[in-house]
Amino acid sequence: MTEDQKDLLEEARDSISAADLLLAGGFPGYEVKDDLSKYLRLAEKEEVIITRHGKPAGILIGFASEDDWFDYRLEHDPRFLERIERARQSIHSGRGVKLEEIKI
Repeated sequence: MTEDQKDLLEEARDSISAADLLLAGGFPGYEVKDDLSKYLRLAEKEEVIITRHGKPAGILIGFASEDDWFDYRLEHDPRFLERIERARQSIHSGRGVKLEEIKI
């Protein structure tokens, strides 16, 4: 994880309070287990927070399409993220090519 990614993660953690988590609600794990298909359908529209003893324990993320699943996998693939970071560093160091310079 890059320093920029760590900073963004820290900012996100700072902006979420325990009260925010309580307001977000959630569904007890036993309910999700007993009716998983219902919660998978719900997760296609929004993230489903799963609780254990009233505290957030996990999250169920659904995908409305196969493309959504592919996008999620790509956005969370460490190899892809590292490649993006290397490209950004290359651009910042002046080794990039401007779009205007590309001839088609």
